[in-house]
Amino acid sequence: MRVAVLLHGRYANYLDEYASLLRAIGYQHEVDVFYSKNSEEAQNDDDFINFVKPVAHVIAPIEYDEKLKEYPKRYESNYHNTLCMMRNRQRVWELFEQNKTKDYDICISSRADLLFRSDFDLDEFMKNRDFLYIPLADDYGGLSDHIAVGHPNIIKTYLNIYKNLINLLRGGTIFHPETLLRSHVINTGTPVSRFHLSWGLSRRLDNTPVYIRKGSSLWS
Repeated sequence: MRVAVLLHGRYANYLDEYASLLRAIGYQHEVDVFYSKNSEEAQNDDDFINFVKPVAHVIAPIEYDEKLKEYPKRYESNYHNTLCMMRNRQRVWELFEQNKTKDYDICISSRADLLFRSDFDLDEFMKNRDFLYIPLADDYGGLSDHIAVGHPNIIKTYLNIYKNLINLLRGGTIFHPETLLRSHVINTGTPVSRFHLSWGLSRRLDNTPVYIRKGSSLWS
């Protein structure tokens, strides 16, 4: 199966993270990676790029409409971080469209800092190419936004929430990433199917080892 991985954001321990992603996909598949990152997240990216070998990548500043910060937000939401995340996901989709050289059976959108503890069932996802597949996890009142799987046309909608953002905010959706994602898939008429997956967020703190924070209620 031809699989496009649309990877975005900063990483923590990419050796473990990327190895876990390939294992979760399955080594029998043909995997191409496309990667986008905000250069504001200062890291030495040369080793990461040489290791992952993405088909195409962009590491550059992210810009967004400052007027979007005028809409009400949930107290824990961060305007800058959320808007950078949404623009980064839009950018990785544009990178994919501009640089793909083949047709892909399925796309996986993922944060770069995830450590996977169980595998994707890609054959199951292929049974219905009209669904957006999002793993069961903490939705925080909306829809979990760490990972999504689907046909390229479905992932296109998922990754381009920024284009729909002003409509969602004007329509009364509060500024909060998971809540906005839920409103986005409803607004675009995108059917969602949930599935079981175990993963965690990987973090590196100064002078301490990598630790894993639980990212799924199905952690094992």
